[in-house]
Amino acid sequence: FQAVLWQKWHDCRYDPDKFAVARFPVALSVQGPIVAKYGFQNSAKGILDSIVAFWAGEVPLNAYPEIGFKNDMMHYLSDPAKQTLLPLGSEDFATEFTKRLTEVRMSGRYVLDYPGSKPWDARPYMGDHGEPAAGASKLEGAAGAESPESSDSW
Repeated sequence: FQAVLWQKWHDCRYDPDKFAVARFPVALSVQGPIVAKYGFQNSAKGILDSIVAFWAGEVPLNAYPEIGFKNDMMHYLSDPAKQTLLPLGSEDFATEFTKRLTEVRMSGRYVLDYPGSKPWDARPYMGDHGEPAAGASKLEGAAGAESPESSDSW
């Protein structure tokens, strides 16, 4: 999977927009059968529906720190640009991954930050102790949050 993604990244001349289009069929070949096991269609619509399901409800699945962390890792593993910033096989990655997973499991909180960006709370509706903020549902406050994807560093 990684080799195919990196080849697509190279073929697209490192253009994120072109890569997003080229990556989709590769990701679908892996994600499709997985989401089908959980009742979603093995299709583009099924993938979209499963993504929506992770963010829907009074307490979205991604509100749980370990699930949010694993979701962020999946995004890292499917994006060569992010892997270029912090290479997968590097000692720095192993240290950072272990540190972050330990923090999530010990504190129940996960704050996303990529190298070169300021810390960004990946779940803006979360309270101070990793709990959903009082009255929060879905993605309240998300519109004003600055994400690494919208940052100039990307």
